[in-house]
Parts: sequence; C-alpha cells; structure tokens
Amino acid sequence: MLGVAVFTAALGACVPDVVHPDPKPPKVEKPVARHSSPLARSEDGKHLYVANPDLDSVSVIDLGARKLEREILLAAAPPAVDGSGAFTPSVSPRMLTLSADQTRLYVTGERSGALYEVELASGTVKRTVQVGSEPVGVLASPDGSAVYVSVSQDDAIVRVSTQSFTVTGKLAVTRRPWSLAWSRDSLVLEVS
Repeated sequence: MLGVAVFTAALGACVPDVVHPDPKPPKVEKPVARHSSPLARSEDGKHLYVANPDLDSVSVIDLGARKLEREILLAAAPPAVDGSGAFTPSVSPRMLTLSADQTRLYVTGERSGALYEVELASGTVKRTVQVGSEPVGVLASPDGSAVYVSVSQDDAIVRVSTQSFTVTGKLAVTRRPWSLAWSRDSLVLEVS
C-alpha cells in the first residue's frame, strides 16, 4: 500500500485559496505562499526541505514530528506588500539539492540569478554566487566538488566549485535547460 504525506509551503504559512462572497477581497497584510516548489529529503529521512518561491525562503520540515522546524530566508528581507496588495519576491527560489555530505543545501534563485549555499546546522545562507539569467535546476556532484546549475535564459549549464564557490565552467546547451539528473553511473549529467 502506498502512503502519501502532503505538506503545503511552510506548513501554515501557506493559506488555502478561499472563495469570498464579498466582491472586495480581504486586505493583504503580508505575502502568503500560494504554492511551493521542489522538495529535497535528507538521506536519513528526518528532514524535508521545501523551496517557497513566493516567500524567498526554504522551509525545513521535521518529518518525525510532522511540523515546521525552521524557515530559512534567502533574501535580505521578506517580500513586502505594496499599497495595491501585490508583492514581488527578489530571489524566487526555484529548485534545491543537498550536498553529498548532507551538511549544505544549494538553492537556485530564479529571479535573483544566483545560487545560494545554506549551512543546515545554522540555517543561514553562507555564500552566494551569480550564475546567470533565470537559474532553475541544481544538482550537486556525487563527490561534493561541484554544483551544476541549469541557467534557462542563457541556454547554459554552469559548474560552481564548492571549494571557492565561483563559476568554474559553462556549457552551452539548446533551448532553455530546466531539470538536471545524474546517469545511473553518475558519469553523465542529464539535462531536460
């Protein structure tokens, strides 16, 4: 039998859409996540990491307790609501992956054009590097030496050294790369 667990962005930070009989919707006081993005699960199965594009953050969920453990902000400040009730995230985290040793989380910022390295023990962004226009997919190398990022609008795959956290390579590909995966033997980086 298949078991299913459903977690919505930030476990409570995400408010379900509500149909209001009043034609005037309620005033928005702070940004509310309307969706979440990809998930990454720790190898030990204790934590789930969720990218929240609307909130410029990553939620860390304790799977044993089934609750939000912490929210990690990637931007300098949370998105602010303007006078019309709209808000624009500055990072818009899109995808994430864990480091080979499970101590760091790498997150692409689709709007910011950056790759973020989050230290999981402290829950803080340790390093950021600009990788191009609209980075989406991200995948750590099995040996931990590099992180690969698909940069959609640049039609490229970028290699970032985990030691220096600088771009050390760029490969042109065709037509807006998005997702990344390793081949079964981890020798070929597959791109869609």
